[in-house]
Amino acid sequence: MVAELVNAINKVSIDHKNFSENFYSTIIPMNLKKTRISDIVSECGQKYDTDFIHLYIKYIEAVNLHSLDYYLDVDKTKIEVRHRSKQKESALSKIHLYRVVKSGDGKYAIQKSLNDLFGIRLIIDTEIGYDELEEKIKSSADLQCKLFQTYVRTDGEYKALHMYIKGEGNSYFPWEIQIWRQSDESSNESSHALHKSKRTHIQSVIEY
Repeated sequence: MVAELVNAINKVSIDHKNFSENFYSTIIPMNLKKTRISDIVSECGQKYDTDFIHLYIKYIEAVNLHSLDYYLDVDKTKIEVRHRSKQKESALSKIHLYRVVKSGDGKYAIQKSLNDLFGIRLIIDTEIGYDELEEKIKSSADLQCKLFQTYVRTDGEYKALHMYIKGEGNSYFPWEIQIWRQSDESSNESSHALHKSKRTHIQSVIEY
């Protein structure tokens, strides 16, 4: 199972690299590690850095098109693959959330906060714990890419392994990989729906 997951992660990394290189072939990149949320939107959330917003929207539009015919070539008898791209309204509201709602005065690196514009979910039938899966994947000799960030997320009923790929530099928006065990699928889906409804409520309050 670990070998199949590593193979899938390698393929996502290659796709991320190809997509990013093509996207930035005609666009001037930004350093997403040094740029923070507070650099692109004012404290009150009313003034935005137009260069970044134009870049951000173009990326969202491109990754949404990419999502339409996305296919990850893995053994479907061992791994169920799902994917999604963030819609423009949701992606823009996330900037507002990190600048206005969350504490910290927007001192969040773009690279770490806007890190799930495209996401792949790998669902597997295993009893191996997420901590063990994380260690086995990271230490695998077959892993051909550098993982930007990995952590086991436990939030109420939600349990999963999250991993992020960003490429070698700091210009590319990261992609998110979620690894779920089948035994957690039902509770994770319910938790995700609850989280999404809360975020929608928060955004509606902000707009009001």
